[in-house]
Amino acid sequence: MAPVPERWQRPVGHGPGATAAPDQFRGALYHDGARLLTTGSLDETCEAMAAQPDALAWIGLYQPTEATLRDLADRFGLHRLIVEDTIKAHQRAKHERYGDIHFIVLRTARYVDGPDEFTLGEVHIVAGPGFVVTIRHTDNPNLDSVRQRLEEEPELLRFGARAIVYAVLDAIVDRFFPASDGLRADIDDLEDQVFAGGISDLRPAYHLSRETTVLAGILRSTEEVLDSLDGEFGEEHVPAELKSYYADVADHLARLRERADLMQSTLRDVLSMNVSIIGLQRNEEMKKVSAWAAILFTPSLITGIYGMNFVHMPELNWFLGYPMALILMVVSATILFIVFKKKNWI
Repeated sequence: MAPVPERWQRPVGHGPGATAAPDQFRGALYHDGARLLTTGSLDETCEAMAAQPDALAWIGLYQPTEATLRDLADRFGLHRLIVEDTIKAHQRAKHERYGDIHFIVLRTARYVDGPDEFTLGEVHIVAGPGFVVTIRHTDNPNLDSVRQRLEEEPELLRFGARAIVYAVLDAIVDRFFPASDGLRADIDDLEDQVFAGGISDLRPAYHLSRETTVLAGILRSTEEVLDSLDGEFGEEHVPAELKSYYADVADHLARLRERADLMQSTLRDVLSMNVSIIGLQRNEEMKKVSAWAAILFTPSLITGIYGMNFVHMPELNWFLGYPMALILMVVSATILFIVFKKKNWI
């Protein structure tokens, strides 16, 4: 265990933003898989770390201020790029290493039934000698449940920072399943609408396609993070027992990727089918228009012929010429109507 830096031993109240609001800060010290004490501020945590150099501190922050993050970086010697990425947020899922400090960005996804909203979030993990800091830029997932799970499994928590990273990663990946289920249900609804007669407004389908693509991208980048973490975390190799936990997360991600790929494929097929159905509907409409145009054209043609007013048109002088012309119009239109009706054009 590395010696405790002097910056952790600051007196209470030193530095800007040293104490986060009560609803933004969760802190505790752990040793050998058991909680030693709970802390309510960054100052209190650092004092406890100085008094318990062999303990592991887990600090949880929810949407911290820039001042809090800079004070945290000053105390733990975080690289300025970590601070910048954490302040700006909206990062791609990634794992970076700055000396003995690991910086992990994880994206979260949430689907809310009713309004059918697909929302994204972000969780940052900073892990170094003797400490782990989790920073949430989203209200989902609530990492209190992750902390509770680890405290109920001391044999897992004994692995220290690597176990915390696994538990957070596992919680985030597990929440991809309901998000995936929600998008799958929307795709099924869209499929039903298409086969019921097609859809003309493609905006919902476009948004659904975009959300599915975003989810696939998040899963892909999360797999990259997991691959980066696999086999190393700190200077020691990950124990075989802990590797099995990470392998379980990898299995879940693989299943989710298969789901996402299938959803994207299904959505492409549904949209392609919609184009075909709309095309067939328009073709049927054109048939009807063409059929009625032909029916109306024949009487118009007869009318046009006898409306040319040439002097030598014998039919113009016939006593029955006018009724015969009317009968010819009706008969020709009726014949065409029967022909097109048999062809289901009208």
